[in-house]
Amino acid sequence: MAKEIKKYKISVNVQDYVLRNARLFAGASGLGMGLASLIAATKNLQVKKNAKGPLLSQADWQIRISELYLRAMALKGMLKSIEGEYLTLIHSQEDRFTPLKILGTQFAIDCSELLVKSMGAEGYEESSFANRMWRESIAGEFIEGGNVVLKMKCAQDWIRSVLSGDSYAPF
Repeated sequence: MAKEIKKYKISVNVQDYVLRNARLFAGASGLGMGLASLIAATKNLQVKKNAKGPLLSQADWQIRISELYLRAMALKGMLKSIEGEYLTLIHSQEDRFTPLKILGTQFAIDCSELLVKSMGAEGYEESSFANRMWRESIAGEFIEGGNVVLKMKCAQDWIRSVLSGDSYAPF
């Protein structure tokens, strides 16, 4: 056990290590909650009908659902890349955990809002599945600092890397 600890020289302080794992958890759970909400919303829209037929056949619902499924695939890709390089990323200066947390929790919020809308009036009942998913996704945004604070941190890190010449600025 001690040899393994020496093998991975810890260059990150303990607080940063814990916060990175919290961001990873928040992003991954946001993806899971979002997908559960998105699947339930899709099923609701296949069943609900109006004069034009099932709501899922209408273009505005199709566009929104396809956009959310594409975001889910992008988040899965981010999560897979972090999974493959976890041991090096957790100890490096590069922070890919914060963007995952921001995007994952925002994805969960957007999907749960779609689920509430797809259920109609019953989605707003406090005991409904949709309302519970919406409340939990909002709570996930505030795990380990709010998304607004973390977006400011990401922007500051990006500006610092542009000014130091490590990154390219498109302006």
